[in-house]
Amino acid sequence: MLILFVQLDTLFQFLNPNFEDIFGYKAQAIRSYIILNNQISLPLRLTGPFGDEQVVGFFLSSYGLLSIYLLKRIFKISNRLFFTLLIFNFFIIIISGERSSIIIYLTTILISEILKPKKIYKKIIIILPFLTFFLLILFNLPTTKERFNDLNFWLNLDQTNQKLKDKSILNNIINSPWGGLWYSSYEMWKEKPIIGIGLRNYSKQCKIIKDKIEIKTRYEFCSTHPHNYFIEILLETGLIGLLIFLSIIYKIYNIFLTNFRNNIDMIMLISFIIALLFPLKPSGAIFSSWYGSFFWFSLGIFLIIENLNNKKLK
Repeated sequence: MLILFVQLDTLFQFLNPNFEDIFGYKAQAIRSYIILNNQISLPLRLTGPFGDEQVVGFFLSSYGLLSIYLLKRIFKISNRLFFTLLIFNFFIIIISGERSSIIIYLTTILISEILKPKKIYKKIIIILPFLTFFLLILFNLPTTKERFNDLNFWLNLDQTNQKLKDKSILNNIINSPWGGLWYSSYEMWKEKPIIGIGLRNYSKQCKIIKDKIEIKTRYEFCSTHPHNYFIEILLETGLIGLLIFLSIIYKIYNIFLTNFRNNIDMIMLISFIIALLFPLKPSGAIFSSWYGSFFWFSLGIFLIIENLNNKKLK
């Protein structure tokens, strides 16, 4: 019921002429677009019942997906209803404007379907509608199109723009909202590459080196965290910490491939972990945010299932 409430409240905020949810929380970044020769205002980002926090997309791509999956597994809802709930949840995530959450959700669905032990045509029946649905919204909803058009700038894909032709992909990435954070992380990491600067020290250390960074960008170089799991681990725990983390992930994947390749529950779980750790996207803080907490939560569930399986084998 909580997930349904968040979905409906977010949808209400999107459709409300004042872009407010039932609690009066207003959506952020209202933009004007020309659609069919009419000027229409739409919210670039939605918050739903989360106030000023732009986390509704991640909430639905994690807890929302988990809840829908549990409905399928525990209450044995029909495949048609299951698919409808997945699509509706995906739609709310898309209109929330959270790119990383869209990537997480879509990647989880795609990987899980690929890994499931069933015939290829059955996989295509699920994968194709999701991709088609996403592309239809991407090219027809101006807010979503604007959010993903930024990739043209960062990756230097828009060859019609002369300004982009004079810049490298690296410079474009650095000039993105997260590129500056990643670059400042690199500058700090060079000081202590082996052991790192310590957990949750990014913000403090960034203020110290900020004036020393020569590359100019329109975005801030400093924030509360680097907005990338792997960069955060490398920066705060050094090469030692990153190698330990990667060895844990390798162990988890090896356990999955060895013992759980045909386990539907583990397939969904490992698919979500892969999507969550996708390196080429911004992310929350892995050590100090609820974004990161869901990764550790997922890892814990994985280990619980593995432990129960080992007990059965004994």
